[in-house]
Amino acid sequence: MLEKTSNQSQSPNLEASRSDSSCESLDSRSPRTPTHINEKTFNAILDSIQDTVVLLVNENMDIVDSWISKELLKSWAGQSRRQNDFEWFFGVTSLSRNRFFQSIEYVLAEAESLTYYERVLNGSDIIFFEINISAIVNDDATVSAVCYVKDKSKEHQALQLSEFRMRFESILMNMSTYFINLPSEQIVTGICETLKAISEFAGMDRAFLYELVDDNIVELKIEWYQQEFGPLQSDLKSIKISDLPNVSSKLINLETLLIHSDKNVGDEMLSGLLKREDTKTMLLVPMTRDSRLTGFLGFESMYEYKRWGLETLNLFKLAAEILSNVLSRYEVQNRLRRSEERFRAVFESTDDRIFIWSKTGNLLYANGAALNHINKEREAVFGKKYTEIFSDATDVALLWRDRVVQVSKSAEILHVHDHICEGSKEEWVDSTLTPLLAQDGSVFAVAIISRDITESETIKNELNVYREKMMRTEQLASLGVLGATVAHELNQPLTVLRLLTQQSLRRLKKAKPRDDVAIENLSDSLSELDNATKIVQRFREFARKMPRYETAQINLKKNLDKIVAALLPLAKKSGVSIKTQGFSKLPPILANKGELDQIFFIIIQNAIQAAVPGKANTITISACKSGGNVKILFKDNCRGIERENLPKIFEPFFTTKSAKDGTGLGLSIVKDLLEGRGGKIEVESELGVGTCFEVNFPVKAD
Repeated sequence: MLEKTSNQSQSPNLEASRSDSSCESLDSRSPRTPTHINEKTFNAILDSIQDTVVLLVNENMDIVDSWISKELLKSWAGQSRRQNDFEWFFGVTSLSRNRFFQSIEYVLAEAESLTYYERVLNGSDIIFFEINISAIVNDDATVSAVCYVKDKSKEHQALQLSEFRMRFESILMNMSTYFINLPSEQIVTGICETLKAISEFAGMDRAFLYELVDDNIVELKIEWYQQEFGPLQSDLKSIKISDLPNVSSKLINLETLLIHSDKNVGDEMLSGLLKREDTKTMLLVPMTRDSRLTGFLGFESMYEYKRWGLETLNLFKLAAEILSNVLSRYEVQNRLRRSEERFRAVFESTDDRIFIWSKTGNLLYANGAALNHINKEREAVFGKKYTEIFSDATDVALLWRDRVVQVSKSAEILHVHDHICEGSKEEWVDSTLTPLLAQDGSVFAVAIISRDITESETIKNELNVYREKMMRTEQLASLGVLGATVAHELNQPLTVLRLLTQQSLRRLKKAKPRDDVAIENLSDSLSELDNATKIVQRFREFARKMPRYETAQINLKKNLDKIVAALLPLAKKSGVSIKTQGFSKLPPILANKGELDQIFFIIIQNAIQAAVPGKANTITISACKSGGNVKILFKDNCRGIERENLPKIFEPFFTTKSAKDGTGLGLSIVKDLLEGRGGKIEVESELGVGTCFEVNFPVKAD
């Protein structure tokens, strides 16, 4: 471990350069008035940047200065805020050394900022790092680079926790509505189905419900289990509380217990039970009535240890409360009233927006979060219609009206995801519309629960960008290796063959008598060697320039005119005329411009190459909108395709052209590009008559 250095209290020197002398000469050429920042204030600003390491690296790839946030300094057992040692840095972060150094070298060479993401395994934990590297330039010369390494694991974990909570709460909401009008004779079956749903969602293998029958006995009432594990053994159908003194005392105090078999349980009977059942994790949740223990809900995991936080355990506790109310509300009506009050308290305390609309479109209930969102008082909106409540947004009112009508008619739960943009404000909202059923099974109201997921959606988008960058990097690396291999394996022998052929050709031309046949054969060989070299070169260019996948609204006429203009010289040379019609009336399509250009180019070029010499060859390109698609016909009266070849023309490397005119990949690429965007291509052809390709693009909103 590094010793504590003398400059620990200093802030990072962000003006460090190549050397002291170079720094002095720079200062002499460009004098500046020094800016003095209070060191305590500067350190306070740095301390506000959580989970971050700042490294200042000079052009010799040495750490000039560094700074580590308090959280990371503590978790990494560092003794100093100045850890100017790459070995220590890579040892505690497990980051890729080569990639980090290459990125710094790129920034120093190009004077451009660079950001990338890396996921590393640290023990059993996965850590997500964001690395940002910027150049420090003095008088147009890059003198050093500042590296910010930020631990993004908390945001990733927050996203997973948010998704887990959202799905769990959806299950709990469905539970509450499911049991509202469930006949009493179906209560046990309903609870068993609920235990199954919760267990499968949480990855548990067995669930059970025990009820307290007297002061010292609990009995098994309901049980669900995975078939491979089977039910609890018969001696566990009834348990004496006195045999579990530690566990029972905590349950009586209404504590939720998460028990792991690798820890000291304290109760001899429970330790033996965990070992006998081969249980890794057991969760026990007290069930109460009027703040009094009435039993407990249990879950077991045989495969893995569950490490749940307080928030997740509270969700299990809420599930236990719901089931407790289900068991008790059929005993007396006042139990139902208390249950409803408890649910209302849950709804009022949540940050989610909850609306309940009647089937006729009147507002029956809105919790505090919902009222804050629409900025209205409860008395002002109760019983009102959509358009009265959302008077300043008629389109929003009609949208929710139609959704409530849809759920009322289908009696099925509806999940919607809305992306709302108002000026500079951007918001993502997930909503669940749940039908509320009367005793006769009809829908009398619809409950809407809306959750603001802007933060988690932002994190998700950042992760998607990270995945795309990683995939692009891996593809580039693979193609780079393959391109280098091809260059090594093919370019060298091709060069040798070309030199030998040229030498032989020169000697033959000087020889007497002159062998014209041999000279012609060698000349053809040189041409073929040039073709082979061009093929290798095209592959290397492809490896360097990966296709882009961004989409935008594309004007088909504009793109087609550009491709036709580019191919017009070749068409005239081949005696082909090109006509277009119907494109000015087409709507834009959502597509990738490069892919679209490639599709048009390949199809039109193939038609030109199929021209019949001495014939009035014509290519007619027509388009129209057909349903949700744009249909384009590429029709020519050129050579046509043999019937037996039609099923094979979209196969990779199949071609009827000569070796110098094509590789057989064009139509295969077109088909893959179209299908990747939800489109399709079909062909009809008759040898000697002509060919017609039909291309369909889906019309999509941006």
